[in-house]
Amino acid sequence: MVRFQESHRRRGSVAVEEHSLVKKSRIPLQLQIVGRYQFLGACVKGRKERIDQISKEITKLWENKLNFPHVSDQVIRAKLMKVLKVYDECVKRGKYDVLNELFDITKVNGQWLSSEDKRLYHLQKESKGQVGYSTGQVASKETIHPSKRRKVQSGTAIPSTSQVLSPTDSGTESENSKSKSEDDEDDDGDKDDDEDTQKKTRKHYRSKFAVNMVTSSGVSTKKAAKICNVLSQQGIDIPTPSQSAIYKSTFKEAAKLKKEMIEQLQMEQWSLHFDGKRIDGNEYQVVVLQNERTDVKLDALRLKDGKAETVVEEIAKLIDEYNLWNSIKMIITDTTNVNTGKRNGVVVKLQRMFQLKGVTITQFIGCQHHVLDRILRLVMDEELGGDTKSPNIEYPFVSELLNKYDELKDKFVNGTVEILDKSGWRDDMKFLYHLTRVFRFYEEQRNFPLIHFQNIPNMSNARWNSRAILVILAFILIPEARKNLEKVCRFISYEWAEHWFSSQKYNENDFKNLSDVLKPYKKALQSFKNHWKKEPSVIDIPRSNQIAERAIKVMQDLYASCRKKDKLQLRFILSNKR
Repeated sequence: MVRFQESHRRRGSVAVEEHSLVKKSRIPLQLQIVGRYQFLGACVKGRKERIDQISKEITKLWENKLNFPHVSDQVIRAKLMKVLKVYDECVKRGKYDVLNELFDITKVNGQWLSSEDKRLYHLQKESKGQVGYSTGQVASKETIHPSKRRKVQSGTAIPSTSQVLSPTDSGTESENSKSKSEDDEDDDGDKDDDEDTQKKTRKHYRSKFAVNMVTSSGVSTKKAAKICNVLSQQGIDIPTPSQSAIYKSTFKEAAKLKKEMIEQLQMEQWSLHFDGKRIDGNEYQVVVLQNERTDVKLDALRLKDGKAETVVEEIAKLIDEYNLWNSIKMIITDTTNVNTGKRNGVVVKLQRMFQLKGVTITQFIGCQHHVLDRILRLVMDEELGGDTKSPNIEYPFVSELLNKYDELKDKFVNGTVEILDKSGWRDDMKFLYHLTRVFRFYEEQRNFPLIHFQNIPNMSNARWNSRAILVILAFILIPEARKNLEKVCRFISYEWAEHWFSSQKYNENDFKNLSDVLKPYKKALQSFKNHWKKEPSVIDIPRSNQIAERAIKVMQDLYASCRKKDKLQLRFILSNKR
């Protein structure tokens, strides 16, 4: 039988590499890679096994001899496959000149042990692999960059490019003297070289890509730094800035965005939204702008307290900063006492300031969701009774439902008919919407459909719609309570739900329709008339403050991940990019 090496001679004259690539002192040529591949064919038959063997040798050469950072193993194998594919094409043409190039796996933007290593790499590239090491001298700690010395603290000998550089293994003395003279010149200007190297490194570690991840995808600066490092290790040419660099650049980007906002926001008309939240003993007020086109998270103000005077003072400073007195045409906020007080409420004081500035008094619209929440509470109190002393406002069925919820669900015989309800709502509101459709189905069919039970939400006196969930759940799971709960469930599932789950935009018929429904409930009707605005909106947007509530959720998430609380405002502004 014909020997393996003899069969390959027919394919072309490529010198066989008998010795391991680890023994070389410079970057090998692609021809040498092919030669090594052919030699290994005598003992390693599989193509994959030979590529793995060459990959290991190449990796050791870069780590133990050259001291160059290298790309990942996966990328190395892909490069080897590409070389072999080119070789197959060369065999067909009978020309091998294209393989007379370096097989380079250096990761140029990786971690270098010293600036001399980097100079050696460029020398090898320029000389096409004709320059390599001449001795086995070990690097001393003085010749290694300070940031890399931890790699040699263990006492392990690491070769360095501080060794004398030589030409090829059979090189000439003239080339050696040339490289020596170049080294002498470098010694005269070490300081300049180090500065140039640092400048080049900074170019490689630009943080724009990482900052875009933080601002557009919502990842933290720490995760952005990790993602860049992982991608770089996989062979993708991407900058790998540190977390601190990304952190600083993020705030620079926020300051730049804020400057652009100051110039652009005053060109449009806006509705002003604000809402407060107490976190870790500190009072915060989020301020948001909205119009028919978009919404903008303006700021997250940290206040000394939640009094009306303090809120008005800080919001006025913010309007001054952005020069928005002529651009704000409407105010939408919650109908709490601090906001809607007739004499000293936040809204009244802000309207006075607009008037003093010579601007038309802004239109005030109380959040319709809060008005609906208020009348729901008054209707339920009148129908169900219960202790009305805050903060524990309960109804007779609540404790039984909360304590035995899992047990009641197990006993309940669920239906089989699926209700298709594409509400677009999420979390608790999606559950409430589903329950209102379940009750409607029961009213029409006198049996229950398939019910998708969820966990009972947290009870809040500020959000009475959570009690609406309890009422319908009690009607479903506690048969003996259905007679007392049917009337209020009907109110919740029909008239109230129709308005609650609407777009909340102005509709001239809403006031009349709700007034007719609330006639049996005097307190609810009076509250409705006091807070529901009948005039059309100046800006055609939802008459709800939910946009500020969503902004509070964004602020809470940022607060939890923000190391410097005084930088929260800038990060809040950056959230506009998401």
